[in-house]
Amino acid sequence: QYLLKDYLLKRGYRNIAIYGIGVMGKQLIDDLQEGEVKIVYVIDQKCGNCSYQFPVKTMDDKLENVDTVIVTPSYEFGRIKERLERKVFCPIISLRNLVEEWWYEEYS
Repeated sequence: QYLLKDYLLKRGYRNIAIYGIGVMGKQLIDDLQEGEVKIVYVIDQKCGNCSYQFPVKTMDDKLENVDTVIVTPSYEFGRIKERLERKVFCPIISLRNLVEEWWYEEYS
């Protein structure tokens, strides 16, 4: 079984950040808990007291570069990507697009 984490590794994404800890963000965190893909930090504007084994930051914090930032809310991806591009120098990808590419590669 070819998992999403395998797809991330294939693309060279070993150290990642996740934007958004909504339903999709939490699912992605759960999916990547074990394995070679390391979540360096997450970014969420409304999660001041969330408790994870990695830092939870806001857009006002210093965001260190990672291999990629995965943005989980697809409805505002363009606006979020534009803001992130001023803070980090790495690929910023939509979770929706990532899953579609992985699905196509896995099942076509």
